[in-house]
Amino acid sequence: MWQMFHGANTKRFTRLPMLSPSFCEVLSHPTLRAVADELLLPACGKYWMNTAQMMVIGPGEPAQFLHRDQDNWPLFSAAFGSKGPEVTVSAMIALVDFTEERGATRVVPGSHRWNDFAVQAAPEDSVPAEMRAGSALFYTGKVVHGAGENRTALDWRRGLHVSFVLGWLTPEDANPLSTPWEIARTFPDDIQQLLGWGSYDPHPHIGGRLWTVDFDDLRTTLVPKLT
Repeated sequence: MWQMFHGANTKRFTRLPMLSPSFCEVLSHPTLRAVADELLLPACGKYWMNTAQMMVIGPGEPAQFLHRDQDNWPLFSAAFGSKGPEVTVSAMIALVDFTEERGATRVVPGSHRWNDFAVQAAPEDSVPAEMRAGSALFYTGKVVHGAGENRTALDWRRGLHVSFVLGWLTPEDANPLSTPWEIARTFPDDIQQLLGWGSYDPHPHIGGRLWTVDFDDLRTTLVPKLT
């Protein structure tokens, strides 16, 4: 199943903050952060980086099956559907031109407002999000989408996926393990927080403090000892 989802001729890898320190510039991009602030902060005090992946789709790769990213946390689709809070928000950044032939991400318009999230979208319900290299497609976890079929003979569709998740949920990537402190310590404080090198504070919302050490903030207990 996982090979069907990820693709047999698709290259994926994570650990981008460790592999390329300049990736912090992506995480700090004002448009990316403004979208995440607008959509996620109404339901949390802080959010995490959920995952950052290179998604490189090779020639002949079939279309990925359509899905919602928030189904990583299935309660939100099953119990709340379109009425629930935004759980995750993503950006697919085109590193080459995304054309339909090359496998541009396909989205189902209006699927974030469907009354019943158990309804399965058909491929013909989707449209390709074609865009020039350097452009980005923003979408929330409620939007049905999937990588398109790469119908070319030689072209690889190179895309950079970045997503954020509510701070009281578990991210897809184990970021403090994939970006160890000896690397994360060189990043700005807000990037360290995004990568899990800081505790969750629900303020101004109600809720408990999470991801702590001896009931205290990770940054005041564990981080100084690692410095």
